[in-house]
Amino acid sequence: MACVLQKYTEQWPLLFKINSGLNIIHSCLKVNKLTLNVKKTKYVLIGNRPKLDLVPGNFTVKVNNISLKRVTVYKSLDENLSAVCGDI
Repeated sequence: MACVLQKYTEQWPLLFKINSGLNIIHSCLKVNKLTLNVKKTKYVLIGNRPKLDLVPGNFTVKVNNISLKRVTVYKSLDENLSAVCGDI
């Protein structure tokens, strides 16, 4: 699991930073002859409900020009992570 943590008041600088960070991760994997399965890769935005409600529907995170699926809850074998939390 990779994590790009950013705090922004405007969504477009945030989107640029997330996409740039993910493209760097993708490039590092490629150099080391590893791949990122973008079909299985998802992302979650974490914040309080009022801030998450401001995120537009066309907010699209991409890796190698392929859109990732947005989820509101991340589940793994030993932990659950919800998108809505206290004031960040």
